[in-house]
Amino acid sequence: QMIVRGIRSMTKNDWVLTRESGAVSFDIGIESGSESVRDHMKKRFSNLDMDEFIEQAFINKVPCRLLLIVGYLNETREDFQQTLNMLKKYKKYQSMIPEVFPGTTMSILPGTTVWEDHKNDLSLNGGENFWTYAKNPTLDFRERLKRRIVLAEECRKLGYKIDEENGMKLMDFLWKIQIQKQQQSITDIETNVLSDQKYS
Repeated sequence: QMIVRGIRSMTKNDWVLTRESGAVSFDIGIESGSESVRDHMKKRFSNLDMDEFIEQAFINKVPCRLLLIVGYLNETREDFQQTLNMLKKYKKYQSMIPEVFPGTTMSILPGTTVWEDHKNDLSLNGGENFWTYAKNPTLDFRERLKRRIVLAEECRKLGYKIDEENGMKLMDFLWKIQIQKQQQSITDIETNVLSDQKYS
């Protein structure tokens, strides 16, 4: 696993050494094509840093699997479009991008940093996947699910490999839970009681 580093901190020579040392592949948490989304989650790298990183990985033939988060707290439609635009831009590097991994949509657990930092503006609404954020009220579960489906469709159109089956099964299951107004179990990851540490 690797953090995106700009060319000032990971030079071209560093990339050569990385390749020569036997680097096989990187999983990189890009998360979003939007700088404002990444800044909100305290991922301090710019789009330029990311462009340089992907280009150097391509030049040095080090495959990179792109890890994304769909529907982060402050993600607007414009931010989401920037993620789609990023995937289009990186199509030329596709031979070094074996897979795009978007997971499902963002879930929030009590006890995590996201929860602690924003809990005054968050409502869980009966499930860690069904949260709403007062500062971005249009980003409900339905909208997050829509964006996840659109992202998968765009990845397929662009020719990226994407692990769809398990993610879509889970999202279908969660959608049925929500429309039937059922509850997910809410897990506090900071609890010390083993029996309380359950996933929904």
